[in-house]
Amino acid sequence: MMRRVDSTTVRTILNSQGGCSLEANLGFNDGSVGFGAAARAIVPGRRERTLTDSAPLGVVHENSDLAELSDYLRHRSFESQREFDELFVEGGPFEKLGADISLALSLAYCRAEARVRKRSLKNQLVDLTELVPSMPHPIVNVFSGGVHGGHIPYQQLMIIPQHEHFRDDVETALRVYGDIESLMQSRGQLEGYSASSGMLTTLSDLRELFDILASTLERLDLAGAVALGTDVAAEHLEQGDGTYRVGREAFTADEFQTFHRALLADYNFCFYEDPFGPDDTTAWRALTAYASPATVIVGDDLFATNAKNIDPGLATGILLKMNQVGTVTGTLDAAVAARDAGMRLCVSHRSKETEDTAMCDLACAVGADLIKVGGPRRGDRIAKYNQLLRLAEEAQCPPV
Repeated sequence: MMRRVDSTTVRTILNSQGGCSLEANLGFNDGSVGFGAAARAIVPGRRERTLTDSAPLGVVHENSDLAELSDYLRHRSFESQREFDELFVEGGPFEKLGADISLALSLAYCRAEARVRKRSLKNQLVDLTELVPSMPHPIVNVFSGGVHGGHIPYQQLMIIPQHEHFRDDVETALRVYGDIESLMQSRGQLEGYSASSGMLTTLSDLRELFDILASTLERLDLAGAVALGTDVAAEHLEQGDGTYRVGREAFTADEFQTFHRALLADYNFCFYEDPFGPDDTTAWRALTAYASPATVIVGDDLFATNAKNIDPGLATGILLKMNQVGTVTGTLDAAVAARDAGMRLCVSHRSKETEDTAMCDLACAVGADLIKVGGPRRGDRIAKYNQLLRLAEEAQCPPV
């Protein structure tokens, strides 16, 4: 059923780092209104769609492109989410708008449709894809580094609880994170928290920190129920001459390959993200072929949530970030293409988050294996954990 767009608003809001992000409202002629907000990255990957320049808080964006879009949308009808989203894809009339504007509007359209149909956002997303919904396991950021601050070269050192129920995953996450937090405080080695609520520590040795994670799991008798994960974020370690800088050491791609393999051999990783830059495809293929089937080699900057970039020989998993591609249907297309290629799905937050919890509904709707929402601290992260707890409750006891 076609519905006419009656109103469009785009505004600036605060994100979790005190900067500006975009939020949109979109209303239909029957009075139904939806909203959407777009998170931002500290340093976007080079394959991501570009974002809009920030503007003063509370100012409705009236740049010429957005004014033209508002005029175009007014009183126009759309048959589907895909037809709406095609305004912003390559070749569409508004392809030059930033991915944050297009995503905020795409989510707003999706929520408005869900409200008309009297269903949740998750169920609206389920209706837009043929993937089987399920609850993901959380990937919990414990230590942060890289462009997020601190002294370690890798961007995130994480744990992945793997219980049968999501509630148990969260309880384990709180227990492990709290135990390590107390340990680091007692040693005077906790400097603060990153944008994604990972701990910033005075320590700089990767192996020392992985040992802390592994030994804590052993001490709490959780080694069999919790695996390790890491985000190398190698695109930010590239030096421009074919080498990678890890702390004080420089590695060629082959030397970095050896470095990764040694870590995989010594620790129980089930998640290993962005081990090389996105153009180092030979190295990606070699590590993916080497890794145990129990370890997912995950492409983030490699695929940039774009179905056109997916190649199952490069990695065994994909990170889905909606604002990398800028629309709901573009994200769903990437998820379907990855599943068709036999890859595992992980939905991910960004560093500069908003209160919008759409990523949680997305993860459940596409049956993602995993979801990254950061450490279990601070409001923007807790909002995601709480929404996942609600979705888990709904999955176990569907409303009548």
